[in-house]
Amino acid sequence: YADIIDVYSHISANTIDDSNDGGDFALTLSESITVGQANNLSTKTTGVVTATISNMTMSELALLNTDEGNNAFTITVADTSVNAGELVTLHEKTTVAIDIEAVTTLTGDFTEVQQFYQDCDEFTNNDKITMITLDAGAITDAAALKTFHDNIRSLSSSAVVNIINVTTITGAYIDLINLYVSTITNLSGRNLTLSGPIFGEEANDLDFLTTGVITATISNTNIAEFANLTGTGNAYTVTVNDTAVNAAELNTLNEKTTGTVTCDSNSLVITGSSTELDTMLSAKVAGEIDYSTSTVLTLIGTTTAGDIVERLTTDGNVSETINNNAADFILDGSYSEIDAVLGYMSGGTPRVTITNGSSIPVSISGETITVTQANLLNGNTYVSSVTASISNYEASVLVTLSGINVYTIGIGDASVSVANINTINGKTTGTLTVNSTTVTGSYSDLNTLY
Repeated sequence: YADIIDVYSHISANTIDDSNDGGDFALTLSESITVGQANNLSTKTTGVVTATISNMTMSELALLNTDEGNNAFTITVADTSVNAGELVTLHEKTTVAIDIEAVTTLTGDFTEVQQFYQDCDEFTNNDKITMITLDAGAITDAAALKTFHDNIRSLSSSAVVNIINVTTITGAYIDLINLYVSTITNLSGRNLTLSGPIFGEEANDLDFLTTGVITATISNTNIAEFANLTGTGNAYTVTVNDTAVNAAELNTLNEKTTGTVTCDSNSLVITGSSTELDTMLSAKVAGEIDYSTSTVLTLIGTTTAGDIVERLTTDGNVSETINNNAADFILDGSYSEIDAVLGYMSGGTPRVTITNGSSIPVSISGETITVTQANLLNGNTYVSSVTASISNYEASVLVTLSGINVYTIGIGDASVSVANINTINGKTTGTLTVNSTTVTGSYSDLNTLY
């Protein structure tokens, strides 16, 4: 090295004539030189510098000038763990294969390690690598990952690909499955994204293999086929083609995915209890369940008028069917809630209909109603009976009650006739309390009363 530098000093002093080649000599070093010395020589000539580099750590070798990759540097890497991208970059600085005998661990992103394998012939003793740890990031081709795994093990049969830092792997079902039968480590916990639709059984296979999130479109379309779908928190896109489903089944399916459950039948009937329907509608509002505007909700069991009003208000398009098949069924609620439900039953396109009969018993709870309100309910074609407490106490008003219902009534007049008591008592099968201090009437009326 010193001799060559001395020659260039004479050239600078014009004591050596280099006019024939302009000083662009090919330089061959008879001794090892440092990175700094190599860089110095490469600035003095456009010719090829042939030398052995004494520096052996990647941090030192990274300072080597590229010089268009024309130089023939003999390089040996002493580090045991090396980034694949840095190795590829280092090789771009020499035409000689780099000795990586000391390297046992290779790191880098997937693109970098793939490039290393493509250039593996440019690295001698490459069979000593036993661990390839990929950097954080996503891998968009599961098949390519499997191919890389197989290729790297062709260099070293004991090599292991570690993907603990990888967040998501995308690919076809079979390509993802093939990863799990390889020696790739830390696959569990990776998020998996399917490049095409899969069946529920295949989704279950993948769910068993990873604790990460599976993102996929499920090919099954029958609600019963989703019963065996395992796992929660996966991002499945699900379409249900059934024309009749149970709200509980929809709710259970919805709990298994963060994606949208779409019911695409235009004649869908969803059956369930009040609680099941309420849960489903909450999911509908949240965008987790979707169905057509012609969907009918069929209630099984008891409910309140307030629940029905809330459901139909929550989803302004659906209609609801009350199944009046239980002997003890009664629609409970405030007067305004009952009145609203009855309003939904009328009109050209009613949003509430009744099965197993054309009318239902109603019960007013939490408040009293007037005689006028009681008569409106009694006269409604969709009401079979009314249970309520009447707020009026004047006998002259109470006698105008229509029909016979389950009223709780109190007469508050100071004086009341027995005839009116008998008339009012005939309007209710409930409790009638007479608070009057004076009762007047004929023997016949009194006899009827007692």
